[in-house]
Amino acid sequence: METEVYLNLGIMILFSVLLVLFIYQVVKQDRSAPFFIVSLACGVAGGLFAFLDSMRDEISVPLNHSILLALQISFYGLQFMFFYLFLESLVTTRINPWRLTIAIMFFTIQVLSLWLIVWFQGNPVTNDLWLFADIGYSNLALFTFVIFGLFIYIRMYKYTKEVKPIIFAVALIIVGGGFVIISLTDYIGYWGSIPSWLSEISILGDALPLAGLAIFTITYLSDVSYIYRLPFDVYALMVTTNAGVSIHSVALENTRRIKIEEQMLSGFLSAINELFRNFMGTKFPVDHITSPEASILIEQGSIINIVIVASKDSTVLERGMKRYCKEFEHQFGHRIRSDLIDMSEFEDAKRLIRPIFPFLKVRKLET
Repeated sequence: METEVYLNLGIMILFSVLLVLFIYQVVKQDRSAPFFIVSLACGVAGGLFAFLDSMRDEISVPLNHSILLALQISFYGLQFMFFYLFLESLVTTRINPWRLTIAIMFFTIQVLSLWLIVWFQGNPVTNDLWLFADIGYSNLALFTFVIFGLFIYIRMYKYTKEVKPIIFAVALIIVGGGFVIISLTDYIGYWGSIPSWLSEISILGDALPLAGLAIFTITYLSDVSYIYRLPFDVYALMVTTNAGVSIHSVALENTRRIKIEEQMLSGFLSAINELFRNFMGTKFPVDHITSPEASILIEQGSIINIVIVASKDSTVLERGMKRYCKEFEHQFGHRIRSDLIDMSEFEDAKRLIRPIFPFLKVRKLET
């Protein structure tokens, strides 16, 4: 009991510290990771209810064991869901419907079973409901951290050959190891008696996920800009006026040497928007043109458009485009509004790339 109290207290404190530090770093460096922050916050809430549950014999807690346990595991489930959404934001702007369906299915099974347990507490049916709650809880974690998470960071390592993706992958394996132990304990315990060796290591079911998530978060804390590390090629960034005139373009380092003809691209995008406006009657400009191997992303500002050509799209990339658009208009808007536009005046815009897209490297500046 004492070990459980200290472990739950440690979980709550650790997640609280990591949450505060991460928010501080994100604000300080003007980064954005809303899903990851909410995931940490749910971890804090889950740790709080776990601590209250383990202390209910020592202090007066107005909620009974079943409700506290349901709240604890529900918040941990939310933590996994938001972590999954964070991973999705790294690799796409449109969440994969099949992956989302799997995640929601496990989360729904977990939460529904937990609150049915509260409703039917004292009834023998709760034994079966606990099995379903365990299936939803553990499999959501394994799907998020081991299956999807490992896929992303192994792919990131193959693309970048950097150390951090390996650290992230190892951290997720550690998390997964904990949930394998939890699953074995729950499933074997449902069908029969738990072996002594499994009972002896059952504490690792809580300790390993905590350790893995701590390693994961601390690694991001060491370089919060790594949130913007993309596991795919970004070929070029271009700025056009709303009339479709290219005024600035940057070729970026990537694994494929591709030359983007900015005048041809800007003319193509203008023609596409003209088609949508005049012939299809749409009120909104085109913001994506995608194929299985390439994407063109467009962010429209008040007087300019930001265009990025990449092998894929992602929410992280879109957030950067929104910020870049605002900064470009703020710093160079007066030059764009003048009657004569001298493209050489936008040469300084390359300094915006590093703080907004920290892992994009300029290969050549074209104007």
